[in-house]
Amino acid sequence: MKATKKSAVVVGLLGNIALFISKLIIGLITNSIAIISDALNSLTDIINSVVLFISVRVGSKSADKEHPFGHYRSEPIGALIVAVLTVVLGFEIIRIAIDRLISQVSPNFSMPMLLMLFAIIVVKSSMYFYTKAAWKKTNSTALFAFMMDHRNDILIASGAIIGFIGSNYGLAFLDPLVAILIGLWIIK
Repeated sequence: MKATKKSAVVVGLLGNIALFISKLIIGLITNSIAIISDALNSLTDIINSVVLFISVRVGSKSADKEHPFGHYRSEPIGALIVAVLTVVLGFEIIRIAIDRLISQVSPNFSMPMLLMLFAIIVVKSSMYFYTKAAWKKTNSTALFAFMMDHRNDILIASGAIIGFIGSNYGLAFLDPLVAILIGLWIIK
């Protein structure tokens, strides 16, 4: 496996594990469905990272008797698996958010938690630029999918912050509404 592809996937995997744990803790402490949805998105990112790691690893193998043209097509297959898992997650987030919207559950606002959410955006932005540099060097479809997922995560986390802040100002419906938008964005 080329070192550039491998390092981008490993950085993404480790980063997504750290982000999943951080977001889940913040979401559970604050009872924010938007932040919990963002954590679940990070969980699928972990699964996606493993799938992409395997597809990049297989795709970098040389041609052999069974595969005279090489194994490069495994990367688009990995990208397809990532897409399917992501759509399933999007629908589940929407379902949970609608339940929260109906029951009018409000998150518990906390300034330290808000600062942690901003730190998460900084970390995910770093992962995006690192993967983008690796993609430019390799033109890998798997890394492109990974890079776009990092970008989407930045937008999703930003939306979660909006829902979280809105709930502090008596707009409790914003948290599940943002979670629904996050689910739709994930599906898109």
